[in-house]
Amino acid sequence: MTERNPLHLADEIAETIRRYLKASLPISDRFPELRKAFDAALRQPDLLLKGPFIESLPDFVKGRSLKDLAEGPNALLHDDFKRLNRGIYDRPLHSHQEEALQAIIGGGENTIVATGTGSGKTECFLYPILDALLREPEVDRYKPGVRVVLVYPLNALANDQLYKRLVPLFAGTFGGQGITVGRYTGLTPRSAKRENEEARIMGDPLFTATPPDGMGWSNVPTNWLLTRDEMLARPPHVLVTNYAMLEHLLLFPKNASLFHGCKLKFVVLDEVHTYAGAQATEVAFLLRKLFKRVG
Repeated sequence: MTERNPLHLADEIAETIRRYLKASLPISDRFPELRKAFDAALRQPDLLLKGPFIESLPDFVKGRSLKDLAEGPNALLHDDFKRLNRGIYDRPLHSHQEEALQAIIGGGENTIVATGTGSGKTECFLYPILDALLREPEVDRYKPGVRVVLVYPLNALANDQLYKRLVPLFAGTFGGQGITVGRYTGLTPRSAKRENEEARIMGDPLFTATPPDGMGWSNVPTNWLLTRDEMLARPPHVLVTNYAMLEHLLLFPKNASLFHGCKLKFVVLDEVHTYAGAQATEVAFLLRKLFKRVG
């Protein structure tokens, strides 16, 4: 496993916060000077982060590796997991990650993962999703249709996961397996020339910050759907959205084609603890509406 430089990591965190603030507090193009001043203010030293400070913490209890779970007569995972970078494939999982894989893949159970920060919760749903998609017969896997809905509470979280985990894995490492990915949020353009969107993405700091860890990518994969029209015409296997946009998608008839051919296998609520009170009730009814729509 490649060690992360803490100074570089601090810079990445600060840049993520800047993107979040600019997305949450957008300034119209009509006020270029105000936007310029806002950008300059966000880049003042020590404004967003102090440090970095380094704290030593005990590691999480280890389990078996993906290699152990993908090989042998009683393998839990699909054989194509061996396509992963060796550092990822051979590295022992945390025990809670292995338990999640056993519960979801082996037992087909609805699962809640509640562990510490940086404990690899994302892998607890990414690997079962990948396994399920790889096990589809090839003739079905290349057909459009939503299999997975990933719901994030904030666009900043959705973007971070999309660039750093989802696209590199599904459209990069496993790009030849017919798996498609799309982000449908308020930031997704209705229609645009694909080459223009690719150029915009290539200039995004999230794109250039993606580490070459074996799941990296150097161009925009064709199975990453970039516009709403693309996704309505050819629904992606993995749909990334937020709960407000999911409500929008289920409400308006013009979006109905997104759920044509839907064979929903997974619904993932990231940061589920952030939903409370009336918002939690709203999300609960939203899920009922989704399940009723897809049958």
